[in-house]
Amino acid sequence: MIVSGPQEREQVGWHFSISCADRYPTWDEQRDARYALIPDEVTMVSFLPPKAQYVNTHPFTFHWWEAGSKMFDAMGKLKT
Repeated sequence: MIVSGPQEREQVGWHFSISCADRYPTWDEQRDARYALIPDEVTMVSFLPPKAQYVNTHPFTFHWWEAGSKMFDAMGKLKT
């Protein structure tokens, strides 16, 4: 798991990624990581962007972002 550090949080809000070597993390693993690593008052979301913006660099990895993250515009599109 990787959790955003203070500098990244200042720029884009909370973010964490979770992965396993040979399978997708289960929902329970993702949920447990979220509540163990991120303050409870923060709402986290996972996005599926339009196909043209979709990138899968790391197999078996999920990314979670703070709702309202500065990484996304008002319509939920990834800022480029």
